[in-house]
Amino acid sequence: MTAEDMAWRLIVAAINAVERVALRHDVLYRLLLVDAMEPLRWGISKHRAADLARRARKRVPAYRDHYQRSRREDLRASSWGRVPVTDKESFVKRYRIEDRCWGGSLPTRGVTVDESSGSTGAPTSWVRGWDERTATKQLLQLGFSAAFGREPVFAINAFVLGAWATGMIVSQSLGELCIMKSTGSDAMKIFSTMTSFGRGYHYVILGYPPFLKSLVDDHDFDWDGYIVDAIYGGEAITDQMRDHLLKTFGRVIGSYGASDLEINIAYENEFTIALREAVASDEDLRRELVKDFGSLPSIFQYNSLDYYIESNERNELLFSLNRSSNIAPKIRYNIHDVGYTVRYGDAIAAIERAGRRDIVEGLRARGIRILTLPLLFHYGRSDLSVSYFGATVSPEGIRQALDAIPALDQSIESFQAFNAQNEDDDAVLVVGVELVAGHVKAAIDVVEIQSQFATELAKVDGDFATVNSTAPEELRPEIRLYEHETGPFQDGHKKIKHTYVAGVIQYDDIPA
Repeated sequence: MTAEDMAWRLIVAAINAVERVALRHDVLYRLLLVDAMEPLRWGISKHRAADLARRARKRVPAYRDHYQRSRREDLRASSWGRVPVTDKESFVKRYRIEDRCWGGSLPTRGVTVDESSGSTGAPTSWVRGWDERTATKQLLQLGFSAAFGREPVFAINAFVLGAWATGMIVSQSLGELCIMKSTGSDAMKIFSTMTSFGRGYHYVILGYPPFLKSLVDDHDFDWDGYIVDAIYGGEAITDQMRDHLLKTFGRVIGSYGASDLEINIAYENEFTIALREAVASDEDLRRELVKDFGSLPSIFQYNSLDYYIESNERNELLFSLNRSSNIAPKIRYNIHDVGYTVRYGDAIAAIERAGRRDIVEGLRARGIRILTLPLLFHYGRSDLSVSYFGATVSPEGIRQALDAIPALDQSIESFQAFNAQNEDDDAVLVVGVELVAGHVKAAIDVVEIQSQFATELAKVDGDFATVNSTAPEELRPEIRLYEHETGPFQDGHKKIKHTYVAGVIQYDDIPA
């Protein structure tokens, strides 16, 4: 071991000890976020991840086996590229939960289990220990306080409840900080709550974007006189969607996370929202700061002390959760989202090169502090999945559902899935089905097919089943039938068209 490696190991140990204490005291943790700490936060991030990988190789049986299978040897930060990547298929599904935990065993106390099911229908369980939940709670509370200050808040958790990670963790984490009611995605319960408690509270409703939109559009509720903000998660929104929600809500703030990892890894704030709006309209700024992956990204900030985030050769994000308090560590974990990170100073330099210093100066003139945290540019799924009310729907799940419909037996040539946005700014999931040559769509009852598709998809995708039961009828998944090589299939293009970000495809642009 070199002297430099030893020095970094000592620094990592010191930061780990300081953070464990600081997470229990807001004031101490805020000191780690001051501007002067930016070089240390950025510089130590990879070293914390490397140290975690080194220890996991010794103490986590699954990771040790995974590492040996990959035939890697050097865990020094300078050789970080040799550290194997993990994901759900290669790591989570291959090994028992216990073998993915420190010491090869699951603690018998203080463990909470939440789940996601994805396209297979078989739930994937995620285990979170007491220290991990405490850290997540403190970080959520810090972010919540940064957004809404110390004023009294009445939070309404409209995320799906039960074993889903987001709804469960939000309920556990924010109750100490405010008045909290967890209604789930039940509009009538939300309106009943607000009516009962009246207009004297500052309400914050947390939920998936499509539900938040249906809440303000589809119900006869008098919002006048209520002070209501919104926090969304689960999928991206367009600037048009944000503007639509802002007609009712005072602020609309996004959070980025994943049940595989943690919720609220990164978050929007006044700076990232202003930057996203500027990028959408300013070609020079877009050229300086944004990579062209076929759509405009969502922009968040994150704490590099806690998360080391990198991109692979396919522009997929790899996450290392740097806190050793996680009982099942995640190291270079690929959730197959497309994106990249930019250091704060580099982002400011790009903004200045584009002649847009007004973005920062305008915020500071309003007394808004901009944290010197790196930026995360996020484009959506790389595995061609589409989103539906916060659930991720995979091509394989769609294929299985279509194949299970008797009327389509021997009739399907291909299909394409679209996340579209209609004229009312609603996000709509549309599945186009190309029929084999010689089959005519007039012979098939598309209304019946549509009903059967939702039923069959719910059988193979538990997340879809959960959210579909609460989605407005008019926004349920739509099936469109196309005869051979017509409509979107007329050029013989035989692959799923990925349009994860709502608004990239307009509803009227999909051939009828």
